[in-house]
Amino acid sequence: MTTAPTRQPAAAEVFDQLRRHLSAKLALTGSFAGRGAVEHSAEGCRVTLSDGRSALDFGSYAVTLLGHRHPAVLAAVRAQLDTMPTSTRSLANPVAAEAAARLSEYFGGALPKVHFGLNGSDAVEVALKLARLARGRERVLAVRGGFHGKSLGALALTHNPLYRVGLRGCAVDVVHLDPEDPDAVRREVRSGPVAAVVFEPVQGENGAVPLPVEVLRQWCQDAAGRVRDLRRDPVRPAALRGAVGGAGRGSAGGCGPGRQAAGRG
Repeated sequence: MTTAPTRQPAAAEVFDQLRRHLSAKLALTGSFAGRGAVEHSAEGCRVTLSDGRSALDFGSYAVTLLGHRHPAVLAAVRAQLDTMPTSTRSLANPVAAEAAARLSEYFGGALPKVHFGLNGSDAVEVALKLARLARGRERVLAVRGGFHGKSLGALALTHNPLYRVGLRGCAVDVVHLDPEDPDAVRREVRSGPVAAVVFEPVQGENGAVPLPVEVLRQWCQDAAGRVRDLRRDPVRPAALRGAVGGAGRGSAGGCGPGRQAAGRG
């Protein structure tokens, strides 16, 4: 089976469509970044632009950690497309079962149960609801500077108020802790019931800022036995690997999470 090549629109047409149908700011920043060109194709760590120039890709928003169009990834995707592109969601699926088993094995069996969601925000939502329902507690502790997604519960955990505009009155009961305060969890636990403590060992949206290991260690000690869930949210797997070791497999400062949410890479 062959298909006709996809028509590549001119850069000016792309920017016009962005302005009219998505965001004028997105068109402006994209024009600056590409100097009037748009992305056309990619291979490994390089992106080819519409004017023929090649640019080194420093991250692609933390998605393509193996590089663009990695041969092993392409082969696996093509094989699955040729076999069964989508699951019935009614019958048992061997691919999902194997993926869950491998994830559990990757974490040494410490987290034996797996939930596959749509994205990182979805994973945060499920973990948040699970923690609050488990013992009937409502309050959650998060960290200033943290970012956990753009859906309702995930936004409540996110510190930046710009992301939460328009959602006042329907947010989760969240207290944002000072990342430099080792006694923050102890004070909040003493002041009332807490369902979960949520943190990113490395705050990606805040500039790839690692939280102080000694602070995390103290938080873990103060939460032990008093908080239903200690949940890490490593939404930047590459940054997490450099900060705490093991690509999220090990504990951050000795903290073993009750739930771990991950998105992207």
